[in-house]
Formats: sequence, structure tokens, C-alpha cells
Amino acid sequence: MALALALAAPALAACHKGDSAKPRPPARSTSTTAVPQVTVTAASVAVESMKADVAKLPDDVRDGVVATLNAWVGTGVVAPLLTGQPPVGLDAVFTPAALARLVPGSPDRASLLEDTRPGEGVVQPEKAAVSLTGLVGEKGDVGLVTAGLDVSVVFVSAAGGSLRIARTGEVVLVPMPGGWRIDSYDVGTARDTLPPPPATTTTGKKKK
Repeated sequence: MALALALAAPALAACHKGDSAKPRPPARSTSTTAVPQVTVTAASVAVESMKADVAKLPDDVRDGVVATLNAWVGTGVVAPLLTGQPPVGLDAVFTPAALARLVPGSPDRASLLEDTRPGEGVVQPEKAAVSLTGLVGEKGDVGLVTAGLDVSVVFVSAAGGSLRIARTGEVVLVPMPGGWRIDSYDVGTARDTLPPPPATTTTGKKKK
């Protein structure tokens, strides 16, 4: 989830090319303090179990994993884009081992986090779907959950340019005291600039 971003530049650090849809430009009055709700949803939930009687992921495990993924998107992606400040509270999202790899300037950090914003504007949620697969042990405990990601947001500049940030791949979460934490990951991040919508002109009918 990074490098300094410039909306006037070509597509940045893209692992996969984003599509070219043009989002609606923001209203004249924009906010850079309120973080919009980007709700991660579980598009599918499955289990791989060593116990024949475990056919589904427990609801509390599913909810805990989704809550951590929501915290990652909210605090690690959206908030930094709006505030221009590095993400905070990451110890509630990542294990200590994962955090040690997310040092500023590292490829790992750029793949999972945002550190800067390209300018004044708003963040528009686009996609936030995940597919969960839990690994259940012989005692019926869930040792880890893999989350397949398809998550993207669009930063729309007040000047009219836009930046789509899309993340695909997977993260692996493990249980820790206080909740689930992201421990490992294989995530590709694409940052693509989108041109502003074409200017429109209106002409009135000439009076006779």
C-alpha cells in the first residue's frame, strides 16, 4: 500500500494496467479531512479443513478478518491520501514481522500503503471485494485466513485530474491478541493517472 505522486505524469509503477473509465470530478468545495467509508466486503468465504465437521468459516473469524482489512484500507490507504501524513496505527493491522518489512521507501510499503497525496481533492471508493479462505486445524481452530484482494480507489483532484490506485493479490492473516493481523502478502499495485474529462461548451440559439 509509496512514491511521490504527480497527477500530470504518466501511469505510475503499474503492475497491472487500470481501465480508462473517467470518474466524475469533485464538486468545487472539497474536503481533505473526512475519511470516506470504504467498506471491504467478503465476496466469497471458504474453508480448507482437517476436520470433516467444519464446513464453514466461523462468523466471528470472518468478521474479525474483514474488520482488519477495513482498517488497512481506511488507515493505510485512504487517510494518507487525504491528509498527506504517513499512515498511523499500523500495529493494529500488521504483525510485528510484517511491519518490519514496511519501512519507508521499500517496495513492500509501496505495494500496501500510501504515504503522500497528489494534491487537493477527494477519494472515491471504487472496488473493495475480497475472497476469504480459512485453514482449519485438527482441533477445529482457524490457524490462518487468506484474503484474495480486488481493491481500488480513485483520488480525484480539485484541478480535474485523477489517480486510480488498484491492488490485487492476496494477504495472509493470523490470529493475535486483540484481533487478526496481516502477516504475509503478495500484492501488486497499479497507480494510473486518468485524464480530466473533456471540457464541454454550450451554445445558445441565435435570435432571428
